[in-house]
Amino acid sequence: MTAPAIPVPDRPAGGWQDWIPAIVLVAVLYGAMAGTLASRFETMDDVAMAMWSSGLCLALEPQSHIVFSHEFIGWILKHLHLMWPAIGWYGWLQAVVLCASSVVVCQAFKRIGGWLGVFAFLGYFVLTQVDAFVLIQFTKTAFYATLAGALLLALANTGARLNRPLVAGATLFALVGSLIRPESFVFAVTVCVPPLVVGWWCQRAEVAPPFKRRLMGLGIFLGVPFFLILTTSVVDRLGPWKQFYDYRMYRSQALDFGGRITYDENKHDAFDQIHWSRNDFAMTRQSSYFDPEIFSAENYRHLLEAFPQRWQIDNAWAQSRAFLQSLRAPAYAITLVAGGLILIVGFGRRNAWAMATVLLSVSALLLGILLLLKWPPHRVILPAFGCAYCGLVWHALQAAQTRWRRSLLATGCAAAFVVVGFQRLPAAYTASRLTQRDSAAALQELTELHSDRSQLYFTWSANFPYEQTFHPFNYHRELFEDHLQVGSWALHHPTAEAMLHQFGVTQPYVGLVNNPHLFLIAAPDGVTLYRRFMQEHYGRDVEVLPVKSGAYLRVWRVTERKNRILSPKAP
Repeated sequence: MTAPAIPVPDRPAGGWQDWIPAIVLVAVLYGAMAGTLASRFETMDDVAMAMWSSGLCLALEPQSHIVFSHEFIGWILKHLHLMWPAIGWYGWLQAVVLCASSVVVCQAFKRIGGWLGVFAFLGYFVLTQVDAFVLIQFTKTAFYATLAGALLLALANTGARLNRPLVAGATLFALVGSLIRPESFVFAVTVCVPPLVVGWWCQRAEVAPPFKRRLMGLGIFLGVPFFLILTTSVVDRLGPWKQFYDYRMYRSQALDFGGRITYDENKHDAFDQIHWSRNDFAMTRQSSYFDPEIFSAENYRHLLEAFPQRWQIDNAWAQSRAFLQSLRAPAYAITLVAGGLILIVGFGRRNAWAMATVLLSVSALLLGILLLLKWPPHRVILPAFGCAYCGLVWHALQAAQTRWRRSLLATGCAAAFVVVGFQRLPAAYTASRLTQRDSAAALQELTELHSDRSQLYFTWSANFPYEQTFHPFNYHRELFEDHLQVGSWALHHPTAEAMLHQFGVTQPYVGLVNNPHLFLIAAPDGVTLYRRFMQEHYGRDVEVLPVKSGAYLRVWRVTERKNRILSPKAP
């Protein structure tokens, strides 16, 4: 026996004029953030993709293959940079997608809940979008684009007939999310789609399109992105990119997010077989390594085979404990408030939407546990619970037909808004002010460094303040045209290798020695690791002399001590 559902009002989809209030509200909110908060890239992943697409540091000209996002995104960015090179198009892409997805969320809540829906949207905005704007990261952006697509798909089924333009818009947002980051698209779908399908199954046929029609729209929504994900994963690993992707896969499994490998004395033989010392392993932790033979995919695979799976499990539990203790995701508070609220609003067995919300909560919880095994929590859990919040509010707005229920819902949304606001807004404001201060100081040091344009600088990603100097919306191209980013990001990358060969450098570590035009930008710890590396693998006793020492940039010249040639390790 199918449990009856509270009817959904048959409201017309409306024309583009119906979207104007949502567009204006979102424009005002983002304009206020742009005027008061400073943005930066949260991780080096986005910086590297901005470099590839703009032709700086990792490439001599804009590239369409930007590794983590689909090549179609890179193709668009490449041509935009060729026409207007001074604009940070990668950062603008993220901002436009975030803004468009917020318009969809606002419109969906407004359509289903009126002024109460707008109030609920403000809670969503504070929970997710302030963080996404201050700390731009493509993983989060892909989440919110996919969420917008799911809500558009839900809007397409609120009337008596299926709204095909909204289905097309939903598919477009899903496609954008999958192109920016396929993994985020898959995880966001895991949260958004199950309660959507259960809600459709519970909804009465006379107030909604036929169930088969809705499933057809869902098939289009999921099918196009998944087809591109599968075909792209195959094409990317053919030809000259195969070696690079094999290396990235094994390296990430061994080292990323705490890794499951440590320099364990009990596993000393495994490191000896690939001629790695403790110093070599320490260099991988600082991303200050660049030697294709020593840091190869085969060596990483050898280490993975030598270490048991227990390391990955232990690391997952450590991340879970750290996440719960730090309380970095106030979405827990939102979920508790909204979850309790939906139980009250949908009280009784008569409301079939409760089935959808239970399934939503379970899928979000399972998703959170699974993601803790792979990614840093703050980049995934917050968007995931943002999706859960939208699902809970959507069902609550549909169920809240009486005045007392709507008053209770408004009180719950206000409580959630206050809880999240007191946690997120001060943190975002502080992060923004630190970004402005650090960015201005780092750019000043970088400007002072470029008095001689004949000099070429090798930089290591972990030792250089790229997040502060590589502004999302303006890259300051004149300050990076004589910088080559050498380290884990450029290793085995066909474009980066071609760039080094064009400058006449085949091995940056060796090329730095006694070259008056080449300088190294690194932290003191990285310099120590570099000296030991040259002694152990090349038998050369190098001296690294400071040229400039600032709060953000440490510039060094490398020379070799005379009459002190050492014997290298056996290859």
